[in-house]
Amino acid sequence: MTAPLLEINDLRVGFRNRRAVVQVLHGVSLDIRPGEIVGLVGESGSGKSTTPLAMLGLLPANAVIGGQARFENRTLDIANPAATRKILGGRASLIFQQPLKAFSPYATFGRQLVDAISAQTGMSRTDAGKVALAALEDVQMPDPEGAMARYPHQVSGGQAQRVMIALALSCNPKLLVADEPTTALDVTVQAQVLHLIRELAKSRGIGVLFITHDLGVVAELCDRVVVLYAGRVCETAPVAGLFHHPQHRYTRALLGSMPHLGSAQAFETIPGSAPSPAALPSGCAFHPRCAAATERCRTELPQMVTTEAGRFACWNPVGSDKGRVV
Repeated sequence: MTAPLLEINDLRVGFRNRRAVVQVLHGVSLDIRPGEIVGLVGESGSGKSTTPLAMLGLLPANAVIGGQARFENRTLDIANPAATRKILGGRASLIFQQPLKAFSPYATFGRQLVDAISAQTGMSRTDAGKVALAALEDVQMPDPEGAMARYPHQVSGGQAQRVMIALALSCNPKLLVADEPTTALDVTVQAQVLHLIRELAKSRGIGVLFITHDLGVVAELCDRVVVLYAGRVCETAPVAGLFHHPQHRYTRALLGSMPHLGSAQAFETIPGSAPSPAALPSGCAFHPRCAAATERCRTELPQMVTTEAGRFACWNPVGSDKGRVV
């Protein structure tokens, strides 16, 4: 098996306020291999975006970060964001959720691409312009030369996202973090963007961390899935195994909440809401919303169990004899 491109172990993140440090990530561990697309899923507030931002050294100054990380067999000092950015600069790229907000409205795409490439590589602006144009061609941007002269408001959301992907790929990164890049797109454009990311990842051997709340996108795009809840990994498994045989009750509840085309059966809802990081319940954080919770779930933090199918942390997994399925 190919060695991991990125390894994160026991990642812990808190944010310091006037009174205390509020912990939002509690020992998150994951890995990504070259050419692999790993989905990071969970409800809002689960820690999906905080995880890669901590790894990339992009969290605000009040963040308190701990844990271990390795990138291309090189140790990252993730508690030192400046040192992390120095190592990952040009080796890791981020696709933002809303490209029309990520780009400046006052400069053309060409100027913004050239500025970024020049700053990252030290190239002359002429050479950076050639790289930018090639990157737009790689992402199949219609009329790439014309796109260089356009402003963000002059293109569609799908085209702006292609420019964002071109920017992310312009320095030939080894790792690509895509933070819900298809949220604002219609389904046709979404399918095109997902196909583009898949093809680029496989052809270039890029490891991709794809952050989303849409399990339908995960099923179509990803190789493996990491499920977060309240800042902890509750399950990780290959896509097919997770969809057909989920182990954690939260994973099962997420899958049950998906509508199924052609089915007359109403999809399920998860009762309650995700807990605040400042007021996590004892034991398993999901137990107040879980119909199969036992007294042990309410009092003891479940430990990660490794099986042939994957890893999960649940005292009363799906298919066990205790309780009933959520």
